[in-house]
Amino acid sequence: MSAPSASLGVAHPTVNKYLELLEGSFLIRRLPPYFVNMGKRLIKSPKLYLRDSGLLHYLLRVFDMESLRGNPAAGSSWEGYVIEQIIREAPEFSDFYYYRTQNGAEVDLLMITPKGKKVCIEIKFSVSPAISKGFYQSIADLKSDANYVITPGGERFDRNGLRICPLSVFLEKELPAFD
Repeated sequence: MSAPSASLGVAHPTVNKYLELLEGSFLIRRLPPYFVNMGKRLIKSPKLYLRDSGLLHYLLRVFDMESLRGNPAAGSSWEGYVIEQIIREAPEFSDFYYYRTQNGAEVDLLMITPKGKKVCIEIKFSVSPAISKGFYQSIADLKSDANYVITPGGERFDRNGLRICPLSVFLEKELPAFD
């Protein structure tokens, strides 16, 4: 809230009202943080995503895939798109969060199924993703039941306790198993 508040020259409550309006208009999504009393210093402010990646690309003046691949916002654009697709297709009554510690351990999307299973999802804009130690640390912290890395394409395979798969495979074959 601090950065938008300072750049707009308005108070935090005003920025929060604007964000509520944008959220109510389905333009942004606030992904809440997941925290339990783990004795760790956690980030506790929500992450914001523009829900329409086409609108985001227009605002960034990115008009084709070539421009998108070279844009510094490509990874965050892909992350927002994937999160929207997963939330839309997930079993009803699933809960969604992100998890991040002050030390940098992070899970892009934590899905808690209606049956209480924890699914950690890392989102990478690469078909050969490099997985950080922080993701593995987060998996250990959260004691998750399933762990995925979502990519834009490629083949589905398992590595070091993770299932790496394209978004389409995750939505069609993996996600329905959590219903």
